[in-house]
Amino acid sequence: MATKSIKLDGLVVSQPIGEFYVVVMEPDQLTSLAVADVRKLDDNELDKYLGIQRRLDKKRVAEIKQYVKGIDATFPTSVLLHISAENAEWDDDSRKLTIFSNQDGDFSEIAHILDGQHRVAGLEGYSGPTFQLCVCIFIGADIADQASIFSTVNLAQTKVSKSLVYDLYEYQKARSPQKTSHNIAIVMDRREGSPYLGKIKRLGFATKPGQMLTQATVVEELMRLITRSETQDRQDLMKGKKLLPATDAELRKTPFRKMFIAGQDSNIALNVLNFFLAVEARWPTAWEGNKGVILPKTNGFKSLMWALGEWYSRNMVEGDEVFDAKVFGSYLQKVNLRDEDFTTDLFKPGSTGQATFKDYLREAL
Repeated sequence: MATKSIKLDGLVVSQPIGEFYVVVMEPDQLTSLAVADVRKLDDNELDKYLGIQRRLDKKRVAEIKQYVKGIDATFPTSVLLHISAENAEWDDDSRKLTIFSNQDGDFSEIAHILDGQHRVAGLEGYSGPTFQLCVCIFIGADIADQASIFSTVNLAQTKVSKSLVYDLYEYQKARSPQKTSHNIAIVMDRREGSPYLGKIKRLGFATKPGQMLTQATVVEELMRLITRSETQDRQDLMKGKKLLPATDAELRKTPFRKMFIAGQDSNIALNVLNFFLAVEARWPTAWEGNKGVILPKTNGFKSLMWALGEWYSRNMVEGDEVFDAKVFGSYLQKVNLRDEDFTTDLFKPGSTGQATFKDYLREAL
């Protein structure tokens, strides 16, 4: 079945966290995107991250279903959704947000509700007069940003008890692989001298020229070098438990784990920054990221993060060393690629190009 799409008129809203999109949706459009998320509240990634469960109040849903039949029914406040970057596209010229289904033509698995699950459930099957909804859509936010949005909105609107929300802020203060990776991604994007300065898309879409990676991509690749179970680590740290020391076997698979357990997040960040400084110095022209060049973009980043993990696991002694760019550069000099080799002829778009680049990096290890 072919991919389907929904086109929505919208506005771009810029705030410190990044940009999001305000659109008008019909009830059937909203429920087709989000009602499946309501039904999965017992197995919701955001709730697991926050350490809570947003229970659906069936009585409240029934009341909403009755309320929307009234002649004065209104929902003036927005429903908040999150959609992955690959399922959405904004067009500045037409001022339209296009939402794409999955490959099977199904929309129901692509949206996650940050706020408004009872309204979504109450509108399922709505068949009355025109009832347009104001919907705010965040694109490509990582889980830490989603948690921050949820906590802020529910504190301001007191839909969740303030005691619970203040607890959520405390949870966010607790260390976790997600939070550490989130913070390092922000450092990479904002620190002067970083090879990725201004190149990371905080909420999925580029807000200025040169942005090449989504923050979620950076976070996911960092977590892979820190933990084999980010959810378990976070739950243990929230409960005040100490993580067990990393074994040699664990360090071979998650080479930054010892530093994470010791709270040495800055050392993790320095290793990542120094490695990519070495990448930038090794291939300065390709690093500029002209059209079709893989190096600083998603597939190149994933291959390079794999290589960083492999190299570090083979060269560390104690498991908490910080290597400078020159040391990383000595490895990268062995990679048999020149600036002019980074073309779409050698590195095809998609996973094929990523695998090819990884082969070159592996050969040099």
